[in-house]
Amino acid sequence: MHRVVDNLLDQDYFNEIKNVLFGDHFPWYFKDYITDEIDDDKFYYTHNFYDNYESNSHYFGLVKGILNVLECNSILRVRASSYLRSEKNIVNKPHCDYEFPHKGCLLYLNENNGLTHFKDGTVKPEENRAALFDPSIEHSSSHCTDKKRRVIININYF
Repeated sequence: MHRVVDNLLDQDYFNEIKNVLFGDHFPWYFKDYITDEIDDDKFYYTHNFYDNYESNSHYFGLVKGILNVLECNSILRVRASSYLRSEKNIVNKPHCDYEFPHKGCLLYLNENNGLTHFKDGTVKPEENRAALFDPSIEHSSSHCTDKKRRVIININYF
C-alpha cells in the first residue's frame, strides 16, 4: 500500500535540490536499461548519492535533509533518476528494488504525466510530492510525454 505526501520538504530546501539537479553542472550517468533486463528501447540517467554502504557522490550533503524528514535510521540507497520525454507514455516493467521489506520514498521534482504504478493505484508526479511505499512490492515507472524529462529521487531505507 502506498501513501502520498504533498509538500514533503520545506519549499526553500526543495527549490535548492531542484535547482541543482536541473542545473547544467549536475552529473547524470547513462543506464542502458531500466529494470534488471536489458531492453534496447529503454534507458534513463541516474545519479547515485548513496549505494553499497557508502556515499558515492559529492552531492550527498544536498539530500541529507530528506533523510531527516523521513526519520531514516539506515540507508540502503539514494538515487536520482531522469527519464527523458518519449512520444508515447511507456510504462516500464514492474520491479522490486530489493527482495526484503523496507521503506521507500519517491520524491518527485517536477510535474509531468509519467505516472508511478503500484498494485493499489497510481501517483501523478507533482513538485515536492512524495510516494511512500514498500519497494519490495512490485511497482513500475513510466515515461512522460508532456515535459522534457521526469526527475525523481528514490530513497530506500529503514
